[in-house]
Amino acid sequence: MRFLDYAFEGGVLPAHIDLRRHDPVSGRASTHTLILYLSDCDEGGETAILRSDLCNSLHEFDGGARSWGGGTNGGPSASKEGETSEVAGGPRDGKGGAPLAVVAPRRGRLFVFPHRCLHEGRRTVSVPKVLLRGECYMNPTAVTLQLARTHAG
Repeated sequence: MRFLDYAFEGGVLPAHIDLRRHDPVSGRASTHTLILYLSDCDEGGETAILRSDLCNSLHEFDGGARSWGGGTNGGPSASKEGETSEVAGGPRDGKGGAPLAVVAPRRGRLFVFPHRCLHEGRRTVSVPKVLLRGECYMNPTAVTLQLARTHAG
């Protein structure tokens, strides 16, 4: 895990894909990135998932990414009027269209997405933006079963 603190206005993280980490004991490779937001940003600082050759549809993205905190599990996550973590438009993405998702930093919000998804940290306006970033190992079958149980009632 890494602790990131964007203390000054204007901090950005250009579009990139996260690398897998390998457990030295088991040899397992991480599959997903997790971001736990530790502060609110009233403006800016969003994490945007961009279309790319490895992650180019909402179905593919949605099958492996979730945002929890400030709303309902597995769906749009509204924590302030007019703000959601569902699919939203934006000025650019890796393939020239709208991003697959834009997640606003809200304290306590956990965002998990596959490493293969191109993403960027948008310009911070309200500071500080503070977060923990790490990797996790997810079994896609187990995640799908758990989400099915969650949405079944």
